[in-house]
Amino acid sequence: MFGICFPNATLSLGKIRVGDVRVAVWMQVLPKFCGLAGFQPASLVQNSLETAAVTENTTSMLLVEHGLCRHALDLLARAAEQVALGLEFPSGCVAELLQFFREFERWHHRREDEVVVPLALAHASDQEAEAIGSLIADREASQELLYALMLFWEPADLREEERSGFVDTVRTFADRMRREMQLEERLLYPLADWVSEDEREQARVQLDAIDRSGPGHAVWADRLRALDA
Repeated sequence: MFGICFPNATLSLGKIRVGDVRVAVWMQVLPKFCGLAGFQPASLVQNSLETAAVTENTTSMLLVEHGLCRHALDLLARAAEQVALGLEFPSGCVAELLQFFREFERWHHRREDEVVVPLALAHASDQEAEAIGSLIADREASQELLYALMLFWEPADLREEERSGFVDTVRTFADRMRREMQLEERLLYPLADWVSEDEREQARVQLDAIDRSGPGHAVWADRLRALDA
């Protein structure tokens, strides 16, 4: 039987171990998450939005949101490299990206904190629960870095020391966010997916309710794609 091995799961065309997720979602979403080649941000999000909507996995849409976040981090890193080379500070692009991360922090992390974390902790071992606690603490540090980035942004260009500080903060922020998402995908999400159908259905209802209070994923996919043009 053909299969694909990852650190926390083995997926195959005949059997899926983690969360009973359909193959289509993982085949679209995991290549980027695992650092494989051929990632197309816009097409990934468009296709995954449609596929995640019909899957039974608790965290499918959260994985799609991670795809959006990784795309935004790539764009922010590109802006920082432009600043590091002494080019004009891309204030419009940075303002748009900071708005994304502020909203991402509000709706994505809220859905994790209110639904996914409690569900995962209910099924976690002591060691896993300790790791989840460390993840939450690390996220608070990343939020502080985001607030620091907001202080750097100005409509006009930055002074030399500010440019250096902006570049360093972006690199640290991006590294932390990528590590946190990777840990969530390896530890937090599988625990939240490996639950009973009743728990999964209740979690989906809660996630959908929170999602309606935030911006649409497709809207941000289009806005990020425009920045990538």
